[in-house]
Amino acid sequence: VGPAFFKDPTLTTSPVAGVTTEWWTRYNDARLNAFMQTALTNNQDVKIALARVMEARSGADAAFPRLLPSLSVNASQSDQRTTLPDAFKQRGSPDVQATRLGGELTWELDLFGAARASQRAFSQTALASEAGAQGARLLVSGEVAKQWFQLKSARQQAALLDAAIESVKHQRELIALRRQAGLSSQFELDRIDTELSTLSGQRPGLTALQASLQARLAVLSGQSPLTIGKTLTTADTQPWPDIAPVAPGQPVELLSRRPDLVAAEHVLAAEGERLTEAKRNMLPKVFLNVIGGTQNLLINGLTQNGIGFQQSAAVFSLPVFNAGRLSALADVQAARQQQALLQYEKSVLQAMEEVEVSLVLHAGQRTALQSRMQAMAASASSLNHGQQLRQQGQIDQIQLEALTRSHLQMQQQHLNALLDTVLADIQLHKALGGGWKSNNGTRPLPDLSSATGDKQP
Repeated sequence: VGPAFFKDPTLTTSPVAGVTTEWWTRYNDARLNAFMQTALTNNQDVKIALARVMEARSGADAAFPRLLPSLSVNASQSDQRTTLPDAFKQRGSPDVQATRLGGELTWELDLFGAARASQRAFSQTALASEAGAQGARLLVSGEVAKQWFQLKSARQQAALLDAAIESVKHQRELIALRRQAGLSSQFELDRIDTELSTLSGQRPGLTALQASLQARLAVLSGQSPLTIGKTLTTADTQPWPDIAPVAPGQPVELLSRRPDLVAAEHVLAAEGERLTEAKRNMLPKVFLNVIGGTQNLLINGLTQNGIGFQQSAAVFSLPVFNAGRLSALADVQAARQQQALLQYEKSVLQAMEEVEVSLVLHAGQRTALQSRMQAMAASASSLNHGQQLRQQGQIDQIQLEALTRSHLQMQQQHLNALLDTVLADIQLHKALGGGWKSNNGTRPLPDLSSATGDKQP
């Protein structure tokens, strides 16, 4: 009775060994897999996150040269002339025309590690942005899977509703015929009209829900809502996926599996390195400067070519008085580092909470689905028995239609249980980090020596 998309999933009891990076492939839906790849490629949030990665990497590249000497080439031409008499020009105020070509080498000797701490901070920021990009992919993949199955459910709910409406219409025709024959009352006809109006009034809401879900999937995949209908089919009769328990692994693995935790860890490390830099900026600095080259001179009309010049200098700088500016900057950075540390701890606690809640919800929905499957089997058996009674003439068609609609209602409730189970599975995979692994491997805790700004140069 009704659309044939209720091949019950197999509720296995053996847990899946962890989660994989492309966790949505476990639903065995080739169209979902293809659509997911399109979304992860074209989604605007993912593209923005990748642009942030490029920005952070460029910042790290720009910070590295501070550790190395810098060389520049300089060329100049000058012309100094006066209207003084020649006697004055000969004694100390000559007319000079000079053409110079040379180079300048400058180098800050990073004796106390301020520049190295800055470079490490930029590197940590780049790693945080990379983890953030993976986090964006995880959020997008979870949202696509969620909207996909909600759309699947809405379409199937609409098909069940249409089947129920057709059943009510058929029953109304039978009651109307009995009313004409004086075998039924106006009350029964009014009651069936009320039921028909109630069911028909639910159809526009389901139509609008499908349109909104399609539009949301279009935005998630970077496509126009006007053309998404060409990508998504108008009917979906594919069986629902089998849902198995998920082995969450050890709690320590969560720190390297969830992109948001890895990003928070790198942010904490970056702020710690910036605190190190702020402290080191209060220590002495040494600079080397070397200038050399050649010049051509024209002095009072006499040409002097190929004259070399060279200048070397070593500069020692020690902050003595700056009205507490450097100390205040270090205090500001210490406060930022403390905020990053608290945010990291908060993120870890929230992640643990999400995993625990998701595991309980996942197990509860599987139990509820098991109960719905048993109720569906009982409802199907009851309908089958009613059909046999109808063939034997022990009940009439009106009674059989009532049994049919009761079974359709049970199918709707079963469909809701299927959707809730899949959504709980999606939520659990998001809470577990989607199977993503940090390139740096498992890190039980961040490097607290750098996170607190105490790393020695």
